[in-house]
Amino acid sequence: MKKNISILLLFMMLVSCAPTNMYYWGNYGQATYQHNKSQSEKTNAELLIVFEDIINKKHKGIRNAVPPGIYADYGFFLIKDGQITKGKEMLEKELFLYPESKKVVEYILNKL
Repeated sequence: MKKNISILLLFMMLVSCAPTNMYYWGNYGQATYQHNKSQSEKTNAELLIVFEDIINKKHKGIRNAVPPGIYADYGFFLIKDGQITKGKEMLEKELFLYPESKKVVEYILNKL
């Protein structure tokens, strides 16, 4: 019985050391909160930097991919910023990686 408990405890310790983040989110939560709290050119620029950071560091999560919705949000903000071509490219990447986001992407494109 003690041997089984020891094996179970060892297993739990090894499992708890494994990385738990499926995706790398960077500073997305804080940047989004600040942008929603006081929308300005400064918070918009900071949010765009966070999007670029997440996209460029996609290797940090377990899935080794950009989190769902990041390309769509980034594309939306690029379009809003006047970078329509690059924004559409980001929306297409979102659809390629996450086809289930089709409705959201179509909604953004219809707003153009």
